[in-house]
Amino acid sequence: MRRILVLSALGLGLVAVVVYLGPLLLVHHKGALTTEQRLKATNDARTSLATVVSAIGLTGGLLFTAFTFRLSRTGQNTDRYQAAIAQLGDDRLTVRVGGIHALAKLAEDVPSVRQTVADVLASFIRDSGNAFRHVSSDVQVAVTVLGRPATDAALRPPDLSGAALPKAKLRRADLDGVDFTEAHLQGADLSDASLHRAALRGARLYRANLSNTDLTDADLTDADLRNAILYRADFSGATLTRCRLRGSDLTTIQNLSPGQRRSARL
Repeated sequence: MRRILVLSALGLGLVAVVVYLGPLLLVHHKGALTTEQRLKATNDARTSLATVVSAIGLTGGLLFTAFTFRLSRTGQNTDRYQAAIAQLGDDRLTVRVGGIHALAKLAEDVPSVRQTVADVLASFIRDSGNAFRHVSSDVQVAVTVLGRPATDAALRPPDLSGAALPKAKLRRADLDGVDFTEAHLQGADLSDASLHRAALRGARLYRANLSNTDLTDADLTDADLRNAILYRADFSGATLTRCRLRGSDLTTIQNLSPGQRRSARL
């Protein structure tokens, strides 16, 4: 900022010199003029030059204001991000939940940080869950944020491999392409969710609710879907190699091919 101020001062000095000397040089080249004519021509030239310089200065001022405003916003966003990250590491549940909402709001306001926020929340989920208990409130909030409909198709799907999300509430969640390899999703509500091309290799989906769930092209190799609710779930193109389906009603499953049946463990 100090460098910018110094350059601005030098620029103003240069402008003053140009406004003063420029008209004198222009009038000098006009040839023989009376003193009155020379004075009038000099003043006219200075007036015109001053008008041009004022317009340039106004434009420069607007650009400088926009630049400083952008710097200010960038600093504010950095502060917001750092504060939210600090909240995620707090011992208090309410503070952690507040940090998750703060990150979600930041991602909404600043598209350029959406991938970073998604990666941070995915890491938080992987590190915070407990496979043998009901999903905690803060982890539930974080996975709910990740499951919101995507607004940027260029974002990389979250990595939730090994995440502990037992009995998580993910109804109607947008989880296309998410990596749930060996994730603990037993008893989770994934009804009406979209898991197109999701990686569910070795995932624990025992007693999970997958009613009307889009599992097209998903990889369910070695997944455990025993006693899962599969009413009208769409398995078109899904890989079911060694997928355990015992105890699940397969009569209403959509697009389950004979080949998929043979590869699964019924």
